[in-house]
Amino acid sequence: MFLAIAHHNQTIKKAAVNMKRIYRSKKESVLAGVCGGIAEHFLVDPVIVRLIWLGLILFGTMGIPLYIIAWVIIPLNREASLNTAEYAKRSPSSYKPLLRAREDRMIAGLCGGLGKYFDKDPVFFRILVLILFFPFGIGFWIYIFGIVLIPSEA
Repeated sequence: MFLAIAHHNQTIKKAAVNMKRIYRSKKESVLAGVCGGIAEHFLVDPVIVRLIWLGLILFGTMGIPLYIIAWVIIPLNREASLNTAEYAKRSPSSYKPLLRAREDRMIAGLCGGLGKYFDKDPVFFRILVLILFFPFGIGFWIYIFGIVLIPSEA
């Protein structure tokens, strides 16, 4: 029994050493690097994390206090942050940035860009924005912030 417990403790220590840590990003920082660090950790575009965080703030939940807590708790990455080539090496699917679409656009290409990024029909995102438009105009503000935060395709 003692050997089983000792083996279990060694396994936990090895897992802790190999664990991928989360850090605030220096490279993808807008305010404190929290959203950029989360994006680097999960290998997604930082704009997506920023939009989700903005949604938390707009819907009146705990977005601002959670950001401040994350700012305090998550350490700053002292090393250089990952670049796009390193994302592609680490991720099974290559890193692709979230961009507003030029071709499949109705107004500003936001829903077309989301459709291209997630490999979904842009109509799904258009309907979602329309549904979110009615309760307090949330869809309108999400769309406006998306236009401001997400760059257009070249």
